[in-house]
Amino acid sequence: MPALPYDWSAKEACDAYEKTWEISRREVHYGWLSPGENTLRLLEDVPERSKALDVGCGMGENIVALHRLKLDAYGLDLSSYMVRKARRTLREEGMESKSYGLRKRVRQCDARAFASEFRTKFDVVLAVYSLEFFKDIQEFRKAISEITKGMVGGGTFVLCISHPTTHPDYPRIKNETELVGTSSVPLLMYSIRDVVQTLCEEKLVVERVIEQQTRRPSRLTYEEAGQFPYHFREGKNPFSPLFDDLNDKNPHTLIYRTRKES
Repeated sequence: MPALPYDWSAKEACDAYEKTWEISRREVHYGWLSPGENTLRLLEDVPERSKALDVGCGMGENIVALHRLKLDAYGLDLSSYMVRKARRTLREEGMESKSYGLRKRVRQCDARAFASEFRTKFDVVLAVYSLEFFKDIQEFRKAISEITKGMVGGGTFVLCISHPTTHPDYPRIKNETELVGTSSVPLLMYSIRDVVQTLCEEKLVVERVIEQQTRRPSRLTYEEAGQFPYHFREGKNPFSPLFDDLNDKNPHTLIYRTRKES
């Protein structure tokens, strides 16, 4: 596991994140060192020109990748610094137009209140490691409820979160959602039970569950990491050897592909 979480409200932390991670703009990613859309094909049945939203869009790479799939892509992020970086990314990719500016394409917004920010409803919503910075499971449930409100019937929602087995205290927390990480910037580790229950309560049908595993992450070379669309920059591997044994035995990411009931 890398040294996470970041404090997204701090410019220094957001700049450090940018200096650490190298993220493809050509392929939709599903988290660090995870196979991307070219391998997992979670969006292959989404028609062209569908409206897509990346919740917690970071520096905007997935917005560009969704655009390359010929989707009408948008993003939101709670961090004003990440929103600026995302708008810069889209500008570099020529996605700014006079008719529809970047301020509408990428917005600073809380996932728990985005349905009122975007008047349109989305056919696809991604939340890739962006819903783990809440204080408790109730806030997560509120975010999932808001996401569901902002989707069309039959729409696709892809959720990527940390697998609970990656945490050293897993035998104790396996059926409980619990705050871990640092006291200043805690990370919410979800139990599988709580996630599935929340998705089902919001009428989201779980169609696929993918357990993504990366072997010996601290010893991965830059070239080896390059097979994934979201990997560390050359010479910037942030993973601690202390977690190699745990990652060799357990998946570190859970990916849920769900569909909203029509």
